[in-house]
Amino acid sequence: MDETNRAQPELTVLSREQIQQVHAYALKILSTVGVRVDSPRARKLFARAGGSAKIEDDRVFISADLVNWAIQTAPSNIGIYDRVGKLRFRLPGDARFGIGVTVLYYQDLETDAALPFCRRHMEAAVRLGNALPGYDVISTIGILQDVSPQVADLYATLEMTANTAKPLIVLVSAHELLPVVLDLLEHLNGRYSQ
Repeated sequence: MDETNRAQPELTVLSREQIQQVHAYALKILSTVGVRVDSPRARKLFARAGGSAKIEDDRVFISADLVNWAIQTAPSNIGIYDRVGKLRFRLPGDARFGIGVTVLYYQDLETDAALPFCRRHMEAAVRLGNALPGYDVISTIGILQDVSPQVADLYATLEMTANTAKPLIVLVSAHELLPVVLDLLEHLNGRYSQ
């Protein structure tokens, strides 16, 4: 059978009515229960929405009007680019695959020994994922055991960036490290500004 004529499988989980019901319930929860928002900056953004969002301490109550406005103005899809600026795929779209499992151990191919996951293992696994055309993204493959936990996420991100140009899904172990990892990525990609 010709590849271009092959029917795409389709999976339908919810009916249109069920989707509308879930949406209505979500709107009710957002407006009556609210959402805890820890970021002061994010709470300020919600405050600028005027009467569409009410803030009490760290909880934001979001009106149906604001949610519906966001749905109407949000793009229907987003482009995912690699590190050199090439469009790799769009979301939503066809199923995409990536490498990454956040392992703690690496099984040595020659000795069969389970070794603590180290930088050299990250390098090898990222390069393998980079070479395999079936993988669209590279996710954090393991938790580095040969550097201190305080800098492990930085070294893991550095190894990923050094060994592929494919889009990255970076997993960070602690929320306070996320800005530091993002700063590193900005710096490595030449967009660092002082």
